[in-house]
Amino acid sequence: MSDFIKKILSVKIRKANEKDANDWAEILHQSSELIYSKYVSRDYMNNNYNVEQLKENFLQEINQSNGNLELYMLILNDIPVGILKIGQPIKYYTDGNNYYRDDIEGIGEIKSLHIKSEYQGHGIGSQAISFAENRLKELNYKKSSIWVKIQNVKAINFYISRGYQKTNFINPNTNDKAPSMVMERTLRTQLKEDKDETQEYLHS
Repeated sequence: MSDFIKKILSVKIRKANEKDANDWAEILHQSSELIYSKYVSRDYMNNNYNVEQLKENFLQEINQSNGNLELYMLILNDIPVGILKIGQPIKYYTDGNNYYRDDIEGIGEIKSLHIKSEYQGHGIGSQAISFAENRLKELNYKKSSIWVKIQNVKAINFYISRGYQKTNFINPNTNDKAPSMVMERTLRTQLKEDKDETQEYLHS
């Protein structure tokens, strides 16, 4: 066994608000540059993952009132270290096609999870996934889904370690030209302490 064991860091999760726009955009920009730029064109990255565009997208989403989208900040010692977004899957995509199930009733989606590179590997991602799944369960979803870039092997392996399975649902026509697939996990009954913890996060 290695003499070095990474410390598990306990992260606070709270709902995002308009004041988080800069932190949200910076975190997503950094993470996207590290991950997506490996297989997404530079022109697409410059146009869609620049900080100003990401801030604009965030403010539009935070002001949605349909209740189908929830955005969260991951906070460690008062420092924003990650972002999380959950909601309902999209039925039809920008090209008008449906690349997922015909019936998405009862299925929630982890739409985005990004953590600053220097804070990865300390259990923050696993805590965020547990929180997201508990919250989706509270919203009466029976299954959790997530779109993952097929080239993003690290993310795929992470979700497999969290109990997710690959599916045959693939979108080959993504706007960024990097095909994505759906991974799914059935949401089981959560322990009471997990529910209590989720409520604590939501009201903190």
